[in-house]
Amino acid sequence: MTTGPRMTLAAVTSTRQPSRPLRIALFGVPGVGKTTFAAQAPAPIFLCAEDGAGFLDAQAFPKPSSWGDVLEAVQELMHGEHSFKTLVIDTLDALEALCWEHVCKSQPGKNKSIEDFGYGKGYVLAVEAWAELLRQLEALQRKRGMHLVMIAHAVARDHKDPDHDAWKRWAMKLHAKSADVIAGWVDALLFAAPEMVSKKEGLKVRGFATGERLLYTEATGSHEGKNRYGLPASMPLDWHIFKAAVDAALAPPRPALTAEERERRLAVVRTDLATFVPQLPDDKRQRAAEAVEKAGDDLNQLTKILNHVLKTLDQKAA
Repeated sequence: MTTGPRMTLAAVTSTRQPSRPLRIALFGVPGVGKTTFAAQAPAPIFLCAEDGAGFLDAQAFPKPSSWGDVLEAVQELMHGEHSFKTLVIDTLDALEALCWEHVCKSQPGKNKSIEDFGYGKGYVLAVEAWAELLRQLEALQRKRGMHLVMIAHAVARDHKDPDHDAWKRWAMKLHAKSADVIAGWVDALLFAAPEMVSKKEGLKVRGFATGERLLYTEATGSHEGKNRYGLPASMPLDWHIFKAAVDAALAPPRPALTAEERERRLAVVRTDLATFVPQLPDDKRQRAAEAVEKAGDDLNQLTKILNHVLKTLDQKAA
């Protein structure tokens, strides 16, 4: 039956998908709060290959003992009756051991280890297994609209640059081939770490943790990363702040403010900052004041600073 040509200019549509469920991979140093971040997502269910969520009151599948268990859990979410809105996989590097075991058992021969295949063939087969899992996760998102958060530990790995000598930077603790497939599939590859500042003491410069935990959304010389949401380079490690930033980035553009409206909003934000910044703890007050001064008349930046100040005060009150 002939239905006519599909590739016509009349069939052209926008590729923008503001309602598409989130698809992110989060990696970071131990204890930084990756699992806690994911637990703040809407109605989460955990697929835990390790015990990182043991301290949380969260819903979870039984701990998978095989790669088949992992695929079965995805199928159950796709076809079963439930009200979950987010699938959290914790962690990818723990799942990788199950993936390698699956590859060894599914191939003829006496392959007791992923290394037994020789010439990197085992890792290529593992990539195929990961790709199948990602296809099923994509089908789950299409059918049920579930957000997906995949957690991984971080490892310092050599980064090779054609124009420079190799150096180490943080990456997901997976085989490089598998990590590349997952990083290419997700819409955001996020790195979580404590915020560090440098302070000069005499002739030496020392690094100190501020106590804040940050979410980095772009690749730098120290860590891998990416995002398709147009997010700021860093933000507090908090799901609600992250989701609000994603929603703002994907929202239809707002009409431009008139000069009068902008001045009125700027005055309100400056008044609020003058009221609330002095209420911050001593260790944060000076930094906030410096950020305000640096922002100048940038309404967007001043609004972000105000939101962060208000959140800090709310946490202090709690």
